[in-house]
Amino acid sequence: LWSVGFAARIRTLMGVEYNSRQYFPLASERERKIHRLLFEVEKGEVSTETLTGPGLGFRVEEMG
Repeated sequence: LWSVGFAARIRTLMGVEYNSRQYFPLASERERKIHRLLFEVEKGEVSTETLTGPGLGFRVEEMG
C-alpha cells in the first residue's frame, strides 16, 4: 500500500513493483476491506480511487 499510495500522488513515478500480495496474501486483510480495488489487478493495473484523505490516503481510522 505504501508504494501504491506514493505512486498515486507523485506523477513522475511511472509504476511500482507490487508482488507482496503473492508472498503474503493474508497480511493485509483489514486493508483489503477498505481498499479492495488495490488488490484486484487488471491488465497490470490497480485502481487507487479508494486512497483518499490526508497522507497517503490509507484511511487508517476506518480499519479499526
